[in-house]
Amino acid sequence: MIRHTTGRLRGDNELAVARTLRGTADDVWQSFTDPTRLSRWYGTYTGDCADGRVTVVMTAEEGHEGTPFHIVRCERPHVLEARAEEAGIEWRLTLEVTEHDGISTLTLVQAFDRPDEVGSVGPGWEYYLDRLVAAETGNDVEAISWDEYYPVQQAYYTQLATQMRF
Repeated sequence: MIRHTTGRLRGDNELAVARTLRGTADDVWQSFTDPTRLSRWYGTYTGDCADGRVTVVMTAEEGHEGTPFHIVRCERPHVLEARAEEAGIEWRLTLEVTEHDGISTLTLVQAFDRPDEVGSVGPGWEYYLDRLVAAETGNDVEAISWDEYYPVQQAYYTQLATQMRF
């Protein structure tokens, strides 16, 4: 199955990827802040969000040892902003949740400093957000194959990066 790209530019150097889910903003918020729900589609974390520091381990990527994140902003249930550095790449992520009539949209926004990161990161967020939808709708998360995203979507995201301003 070919997965469709949903990522769009936002601002000069931001990539925004969104998914719509049935449920309240608070329910969608729980899908990425509740450790049990997060573990179904993305990974686990240790630490305390209240003190602004957590270490995230991505469970779908074999051998991932964990990335320390600093929580910059937390406005439950609408905005979570976090920063991390891994392998020389700074990750600046914002999760935004909006709700209208019991339907919520989760938008993941990542700011970039270099265009060469976008071609692999974009498909990665598509993959993980589709896993989120599968987990939250009772579908088989493991049926979602990374091969349907990368390198299939790489050209789209590489082209999108040429439109960014750094």
